[in-house]
Amino acid sequence: MNKEVFKYKLTNKKYNECIDILRKDIINILEKKIKEKDTFFSYTTTMDLYNKSKEILSEKDVKIAYRLYLLDIMDEIDEYMLDEMMQIYHELQEKTN
Repeated sequence: MNKEVFKYKLTNKKYNECIDILRKDIINILEKKIKEKDTFFSYTTTMDLYNKSKEILSEKDVKIAYRLYLLDIMDEIDEYMLDEMMQIYHELQEKTN
């Protein structure tokens, strides 16, 4: 993620764009983890990502994939979505580092 771009968008209250950036990064991280074990996997939807993660990823990653899926199907205000996405992103970063 380009942190400068993200910070700029966040400062200017472009929450939808921040959510999109985080969502893409979370998907990329989970997809990469899945591809380490299944090179044929190709991301299509967050439901597909969740289902595949149940087969091969750790319980923590499965929970993250499920939370991401829930955020996709929920109709929440942008501030809530952004907060949840940021929490998920930080959890993934903690596990990766």
